Amino acid sequence: MAEQIIILTPVYNDEESLNILLNELAVSLKELTAVKFSVLVIDDEPDLRTLYELSLVREGYEVVVADSVATGLDALKQQNFDVVVSDMRLPDGLGLEVLRFLGGAHRSERCVVITAYGSAENAVEALKAGAFDYLTKPVDLKQFRLVVAQAVRMSQSSLDTTTSQALESRQIS
Repeated sequence: MAEQIIILTPVYNDEESLNILLNELAVSLKELTAVKFSVLVIDDEPDLRTLYELSLVREGYEVVVADSVATGLDALKQQNFDVVVSDMRLPDGLGLEVLRFLGGAHRSERCVVITAYGSAENAVEALKAGAFDYLTKPVDLKQFRLVVAQAVRMSQSSLDTTTSQALESRQIS
């Protein structure tokens, strides 16, 4: 037997009241819709870039891709992301340049650095520059998705803290 849902709503006789109701419904619908987190993937190897992109899209992320430091920085100047995934060595520079840009601009994005040239020195350098995590190629996709999910959570908690601090400072003023 099918369940029936009955919704009781007041009758709206004027246009203004109806518009208020429609606005409330639109806000409720937005709240019910899943929030898509965004990830910027910077890698010069087309196959790996596509692999990372598809893996993240399947997890529900909105993904933007770039093939160089320059195009990655252009994307960062156009919009904010929740997470940035960057190869360490790119044709026009190092992924560290992306980290320095994020730090210098006080951005909330967490950056995951991936490299085929893994060494303790490179890992320490990336982490000191502000990397959230450091992965070596070949990357295990399960680990990759887990690290990105953790970075998203950290990015969001950072935004929540910043918003709370801003609201508190307004209340004090």
